[in-house]
Amino acid sequence: MIGIGGSVVILMATALGLILDSTPPYMTGILSINLLFWFWGLVGYCVSLAFDPKEKLIRYRVDRGVTWVSHPPFLRPFNSIGMTLVTTAFGVYSAWIVIEGLLQNGGGPLGAAPRLAWMMGAFFLAFSAYAWRQVARYLRANPGIRLAPERIGIMHKHEDVYLPWSEVVRVTAEAVAKPAGRKKTELVPSVRIETDHGRVYYVEAAELGSDPNVVAALMQFYLERPQDRELLTNPEDAIRRFEDAQQ
Repeated sequence: MIGIGGSVVILMATALGLILDSTPPYMTGILSINLLFWFWGLVGYCVSLAFDPKEKLIRYRVDRGVTWVSHPPFLRPFNSIGMTLVTTAFGVYSAWIVIEGLLQNGGGPLGAAPRLAWMMGAFFLAFSAYAWRQVARYLRANPGIRLAPERIGIMHKHEDVYLPWSEVVRVTAEAVAKPAGRKKTELVPSVRIETDHGRVYYVEAAELGSDPNVVAALMQFYLERPQDRELLTNPEDAIRRFEDAQQ
């Protein structure tokens, strides 16, 4: 959610502030928080690599009454909440510099604190409010694909969507082109769910923590065998039945 884009914004704001202010003494705090930002991002990247989707692998959560294909529950909150906390720290620290300057110095308010503190405080406090809203939306939803005997649950635009099996036409794996910077796209492996209303939903492999080809085959297997869907109440039984049929 924040990631590389957020770090670029932080570096640009810091650089602009250094142009406008020579080298203010409070830069030590800002640079320390910036270092924490990069460190948290590096740790999050390494953790994500450890749980990258692997070929022929299905990861599922232990949840009663449903086969929930998803990455580990802590993975996305670790990244999004951590980065949002660091971003909030930028805003709070800058606001504290401004407040301290207003309390200790006389004169006009703009001259009471460095311009970099004013800029970063205003921007990052506003950005943090938006970031925490996005985190709250994500935590309310359920990532991955939840297979139950009666319906399929997915996360679409940070909201839970439920599709009755009777509305699903077919499930396949597809590489979807998504924006990846200026005038660039990248192919993202995904599960493609097509409904009889002509609506198509995509669930990315990173959200599943699983091989989308295997997940799509698993879903298609139970789409074509409604008599076996009761097995979906137990992930181990459901996956074992699917794997046995592939042999």
